[in-house]
Amino acid sequence: MLYMRPRQAMDTGSENAGFSLVEVLVAAALALFMVAAAAGLAATALRADLKANLASAMTDALLARAERLKSLPPEAGELAEGAHEETVLAADGRNRLRLNWTVESAGPGLKKVVLEARPAARAGAAAVLTLYISKELGFGP
Repeated sequence: MLYMRPRQAMDTGSENAGFSLVEVLVAAALALFMVAAAAGLAATALRADLKANLASAMTDALLARAERLKSLPPEAGELAEGAHEETVLAADGRNRLRLNWTVESAGPGLKKVVLEARPAARAGAAAVLTLYISKELGFGP
């Protein structure tokens, strides 16, 4: 025997229009998942931006120090053989950096300077620059 629903139960009139509770809950869960994913993506982008800004600040500080060292006479104290260190505020005004440089003789009239910049407050990746200063090549004043 076949059972058929009464005609009024199958009618899709205005009183049956709308969404069921299950549909609303699925849509809310999906929206929540998308918002959480977007927040995670934004946090990752912010970390990458901060890391890139720090790398840029370290590079700028190294280049500024290299230009300063190139402008000094070879007998200057900052170009004396050995290790040197200084803490500076980066040009962006947000990062304190520790600059280390070592000077060694690389031949007659030639000095090798290895500069390194790191964040001053915490351990982190360093930016390194190697500079050769020669009095004969005109890098002195």
